[in-house]
Amino acid sequence: MAKGRRDGQEAERVFARQLGGRLAALRDRLGWTQQETSEKIQLSIEAYGRLERGVSIPTADTLDRVCRGMNVTPNELLGWEESPASDLVDVSSAPEEVRDSIRHIVVRLRDLTPEGIAFIETAARFASKDRGDG
Repeated sequence: MAKGRRDGQEAERVFARQLGGRLAALRDRLGWTQQETSEKIQLSIEAYGRLERGVSIPTADTLDRVCRGMNVTPNELLGWEESPASDLVDVSSAPEEVRDSIRHIVVRLRDLTPEGIAFIETAARFASKDRGDG
C-alpha cells in the first residue's frame, strides 16, 4: 500500500475519533442518551453509536441531520469554532417557528455592540419577569 494512501486512511481514522468525541461530549452536555439523540437526528441507534465511537464518518446528509438535531453548526461540531458548553441551549422541543425565531435573533445578536447586548439582556430580564419566569 502506498504511503500517501496509508496517511489518508490514518487521517480519516483520527478525524472519525475526534468527531465521535465531540458528539459524545455534546450529547452529554445536552443531557441526552444515545437513544434520545438518535431519535432527534433521525438516525438508527446503531449508526449513531458508530459515529460516536469514531468508527464511521457521516455523510453530508447525516452531518446536516446531526447539526440540526443537536442545534449546532457544522463548524462548531467539527471544532472549527469554539462553542462553550454554557452557550448550548436545547431548543429542539420548541415549535419550529420558535426555533426559527431564535436562530434569527442569534444571527442579529452577533453584530451588536456591547451596549446593544446589555440593552437586550435588560429587555429579556424585564420580559421574563412580566411572564412570571424571572
